[in-house]
Amino acid sequence: MKIHEHKITIRDIIDGYDNDESGQVTGLGGMLNIRPPYQREYIYDGKKDFQEALMQSIYHDRPVNLIYFAKAENSEYDYELLDGQQRIITICKFIVNREFSVSIGDGQTQYWHGLDKEDRERILDYQLHVHVCEGNANELMRWFQTINTGAKELSNQELRNSIYNGPWVTDAKRYFTKKGGQTVMCGRYMSGKRERQDHLERILIWRTGSNQDSTIRQYMAKHRHERSAKHLWDYFKGIYEWIEDTFNVSKNAKNYRTKMKSVDWGSLYCEFKDKDFDPIEVAEKVTNLFKCDPKEVNQAGIYPFVLSGDEKYLNRRAFTAEERQSAYDRQEGVCAITNKELSIEEMEADHIKPWSEGGKTDADNCQMICKAAHHKKTAEQIRSLWASSKR
Repeated sequence: MKIHEHKITIRDIIDGYDNDESGQVTGLGGMLNIRPPYQREYIYDGKKDFQEALMQSIYHDRPVNLIYFAKAENSEYDYELLDGQQRIITICKFIVNREFSVSIGDGQTQYWHGLDKEDRERILDYQLHVHVCEGNANELMRWFQTINTGAKELSNQELRNSIYNGPWVTDAKRYFTKKGGQTVMCGRYMSGKRERQDHLERILIWRTGSNQDSTIRQYMAKHRHERSAKHLWDYFKGIYEWIEDTFNVSKNAKNYRTKMKSVDWGSLYCEFKDKDFDPIEVAEKVTNLFKCDPKEVNQAGIYPFVLSGDEKYLNRRAFTAEERQSAYDRQEGVCAITNKELSIEEMEADHIKPWSEGGKTDADNCQMICKAAHHKKTAEQIRSLWASSKR
């Protein structure tokens, strides 16, 4: 890979700066693609310390970290920004968009238009030290990873985007990363930050049925050169509509949406999308379970529990191996309910005083009972839990 050194003034960098609604960002008279597919979103909005330090360094003619361009191939641009996006966009947001103020020199905090002409010219004439890299795609991506090692750490999905950059990643980011109505929809049932690619990663986990990096990479490699990621968005919309319909989501349930963000909806959709549920009954069960003490009921587990009936999702606190063994020895291997002599593998730990009634998960409240008796007792406790929550 060849590297050529250049010095480019801020005046030239901001020439033709454009940050359109699709997320495409350009500068240097339209020759520089500031946000190619492998670049992360801008993450320094509101980061006053970073903005202040950068503009102060420029004003006082102090060195700013190297910026790397890549010589673009098969592109409408001459160059792609390999490293330095956060710095360049911050400069443009200050000068072109006038989005924030900084304290220049020893003066008061001011916006760009409040500076006198001499200060503005001083900033515009500042020369950024730019290295222009030429090489094949694999060489550039390896270098991109190398020069980002000391920067704010790339998320797993940001790194995948850099490796499998292409038309498919660009289109997928349009659906799951850019601001807009799609982001609002994703944010209702997904946690994380869209600008750090968390929503895109989540939908890929749901789509592939795996959170293994190798599986997600294989999926991205398969679709890398496709021009549209609409199939992924259609899949998400199917899940979204199924959630809304199945759980009768309305304004009255908005307080529960925070807990819905941590649910593995991809797995639940795959397992239960073809089953019939009464939305009113489901919503009633969810509402009643949310009335229970959150110390006793894992609220995020309410949704898979209502669909499956498996109480493990309610996250009953488990006894330790030592507590189970102690209870088994104390009972001399006999089930506390059926009085049958069984191996410890044929028994399960049970709360003597039910957890739903405030029973503690400790050795004194532990008894070993056969699996059949335990499942029967658990079912009775859940029915009692629903009944009490309705009163």
